[in-house]
Amino acid sequence: MDEPTSGVDIKTQHEVLHLLSDLNREGITVVLTTHDLNAVASHLPWVICFNRGIVAQGRPYDIFTNEILTRTYGGDIVIVKYDGHLLIANSTPLNFIDVNNE
Repeated sequence: MDEPTSGVDIKTQHEVLHLLSDLNREGITVVLTTHDLNAVASHLPWVICFNRGIVAQGRPYDIFTNEILTRTYGGDIVIVKYDGHLLIANSTPLNFIDVNNE
């Protein structure tokens, strides 16, 4: 599937990812592409980071690191690990943020 949760609200995203997880537990292999790393980190048991080849694979909590995601996406990524959860965001240098809209 290509971006199966793109453009949907959070409730629908949650439902789609849980359905895919249920199908996987029934023995069906599910392959999807997505750029929504936060949804992946909280819903999927196994991921493969790919950039012209496999960069890393494993449990999201184990492989979603700055080093691996930088090799995957070519940009600096901020990862916050707290209480068994991940929060992933692009790292935007402050000099590119115009807080005064100027």
